[in-house]
Amino acid sequence: MFYEDVDLGWRLNLLGWRFRYQPKSVAFHKHHASMNKLGDFRETYLLERNALFTLYKNLGDEQLRTALPGALALAVRRAVGRGDMDSEALDIRRPGGDHEPTMPVPKTSMAGVFGIDRFVEELPSMTESRRQVQATRVKSDRELLRLFGNRDEPAYPIESYLAGYDKIVHSLGVLEVGARRRILIVTGDAIGEKMAGPAIRATNMAKELAGEHDVRVVSLTRSTSIDDDYEVVTVPHRHPRQMVEHEAWADVIIVQGHALRLFPVLESTAKILVVDVYDPLHLEQLEQGRSEDVDAWDRQILDASDTLNHQLELGDYFICASERQRLFWLGQLAGSGRINARTYSRDPELRSLIGVVPFGLSATPPVHTGNVVKGVVPGIGAEDKLVVWGGGIYDWFDPITLVRAMGELAERRPEVRLFFMGVQHPNPDVPEMDIVAKVRAESEALGLTNKNVFFNESWIPYEERGAYLAEADAGVSTHYEHLETTFSFRTRILDYLWASLPIVTTGGDSFAELVAEERLGEVVHERDVTGLADALETVLFDDAARATYLENVTRVRQDFTWTNVLAPLVEFCRNPVRAADKTVRAQAGLPTAHEMRVRVPERRKLYGIRYDLGRAVHYLRTEGPRSVAAKVKRRITTR
Repeated sequence: MFYEDVDLGWRLNLLGWRFRYQPKSVAFHKHHASMNKLGDFRETYLLERNALFTLYKNLGDEQLRTALPGALALAVRRAVGRGDMDSEALDIRRPGGDHEPTMPVPKTSMAGVFGIDRFVEELPSMTESRRQVQATRVKSDRELLRLFGNRDEPAYPIESYLAGYDKIVHSLGVLEVGARRRILIVTGDAIGEKMAGPAIRATNMAKELAGEHDVRVVSLTRSTSIDDDYEVVTVPHRHPRQMVEHEAWADVIIVQGHALRLFPVLESTAKILVVDVYDPLHLEQLEQGRSEDVDAWDRQILDASDTLNHQLELGDYFICASERQRLFWLGQLAGSGRINARTYSRDPELRSLIGVVPFGLSATPPVHTGNVVKGVVPGIGAEDKLVVWGGGIYDWFDPITLVRAMGELAERRPEVRLFFMGVQHPNPDVPEMDIVAKVRAESEALGLTNKNVFFNESWIPYEERGAYLAEADAGVSTHYEHLETTFSFRTRILDYLWASLPIVTTGGDSFAELVAEERLGEVVHERDVTGLADALETVLFDDAARATYLENVTRVRQDFTWTNVLAPLVEFCRNPVRAADKTVRAQAGLPTAHEMRVRVPERRKLYGIRYDLGRAVHYLRTEGPRSVAAKVKRRITTR
């Protein structure tokens, strides 16, 4: 008896069990029904002994190394304090009384000493119990920390004990392991001066989370440290074993892109796994693969779908870019079996399963300290009206209509200039898309290149983009209205908000709705050359309309600062929890949602050997022979 209830609750939480409160239940407890027959010193003995048993079995290695010495020292200090004994009585500086081989010691003091000795005696048995508890735990000490309430609370109102408590706490640092966690963020993009969206997002996550946690960012391409608040390392996907030490270090792992497919240790991790699905890869492939033959195009789409479905099966928490995207992902999660009785009973709105974490922007607007385009780029004058296209040129955008609109507008407003900020992607593994050559050809054919339309041949470093944006008069984003657009989140629009630029955009996505509702600029129909030219003329030359747009942009941009948009992720990392269905199924030996589905064998039957060989070649090229061998083995064992 004593601490058996704490031990039971602790072990249940380590196993990831969830608890329900039944208000109609009644428990009867007769206080001290057993101990009233015995002396208080026996209760003290059991309390001291069992507290050590409970700590030793249930604490993880790191916490135990810190807590156990302090617990033993406090047990002795309590024993001395309860007996009001003088621990210097045997000091050499206190001569006398050496002819007496014994001294009176209260039983309440010896209760603590005996409790420690019995702990030593039972160590072999306790070590075996500890091995079993630690082998089956699914939650870390950090995850359970909040359940212990106020840990800085000395239990005995004895002056000498309180003084000793302060010395132990401050000298041994037993309370320093707080809510700070180790968070690993994995991105496929390069980190450094020149960064694309995924890397920008990953590094801003790191910066925001580093205020409360230890953060490490892993790039699969190349990396350069850009902030002292967090660590940045490179792990090439061709060397998956290098990820093992990083997975072991982490409490929470946040992944983007193909990381789970590339690194088996992440795929099988028992750590809390956050999957960033702000970029619907399979919808991008609907547009990006148009130039391929239909079979290759289909394979690209299906590979991206398989990658995402794999992530949806493994994640504990998902983050997406908008409420519109969230509805889309809820549908895919439902199809993957992740919306079930367990996840729904935890939270009927499923915010604990998937949250909205848009792309963000800096709270500090860019400052224009000197021209970098006007009067600097040949052909762009200091007084010209400058329209910027932020970010890269991708197949799902429609820069051709924009170039044609610039040609029409230039006939009546010859001082207008369009500047494409980035043509070459900062990630060398991302090839130039077909649309780049097409838009160049269109601009050349209309006689606009280096006259009214300008292409920046390199990628502007992330930290330098503000200088270009601050010099612009408007920002533009044009695209086709299709499925990718419907669920996209155009991050370049955020840069326009950041730089207080009026916006011209094609309709169809969530940002177009925002621009129209908040009057941040003009929204036009797809492929409408004249409408686009008129919209650009309004935001550039209509002073009254322009003033309204600028006022609204300044107001709305506060909603998209990184601190605001990352709030759901920050809150989750404070109290990370494993997804309800993942924990229960693993403990019960039940099949995962993936194993329960029958669509995978059906797909295999539909596409046959040719499809499987095509996928094998694709994975051999992108992930290497080990990955292919593992997939073949998994395919054989699941047939």
